[in-house]
Amino acid sequence: MAAPPTVHHKVGDTFRAPGVYRDANGNTVDLRVAGITIASAVRSAAGGLHDLDIEILDQDDHPGGFELRAETGDWPTGPLQWDVQFTSEAGIGSSQTFRIVMLPDVTP
Repeated sequence: MAAPPTVHHKVGDTFRAPGVYRDANGNTVDLRVAGITIASAVRSAAGGLHDLDIEILDQDDHPGGFELRAETGDWPTGPLQWDVQFTSEAGIGSSQTFRIVMLPDVTP
């Protein structure tokens, strides 16, 4: 099994991750029309959970578009796991699991 994709990020820096929801055929989907909701969180090895804020972009200009965001001042250093969950009438599905390596900030 391949290692999960890894992102390096510094504690205290704003975490932002753009995304686009696509159907099984790779087509973008208007999240409003499809009734899809999004949730996302990162989890530490000790089990601590940090929810991410979700902004749904203008679906007329960016169908399927969203941005995940969080302030990371209270996130621990070291490896975290992160995924995105999509919920619709059809059920619940999740993205692949990503790895975030949180590094200590140098400049206060």
